[in-house]
Amino acid sequence: MVLNPRIDFQIGKHILTLRDYYYNSTQTGAGVGALSLAEQAMSVKAIENTFQFGDTFVVGPRACSTSCISSGGMSVPSKPRSPLRRRLSYQARLSRR
Repeated sequence: MVLNPRIDFQIGKHILTLRDYYYNSTQTGAGVGALSLAEQAMSVKAIENTFQFGDTFVVGPRACSTSCISSGGMSVPSKPRSPLRRRLSYQARLSRR
């Protein structure tokens, strides 16, 4: 899901812009392929949220000056999809003793 709302308003010769970018993605069964079993699949969730503020100053009919401030971050936690994978690694540790 992607949301990208934007608000522009003008005060005198300044045009102020507020923008928020939000991205949310979830993948299940990631990491499965020719050399990886389905039990080794992971669920991956990515979230990004960025806020942006811009100011455009109109100098004349053919020139303008723009400045922008941006702030945001991204989070990508992942975890094994199946409890079987945790159980297998726990049994493997027990058998080594």
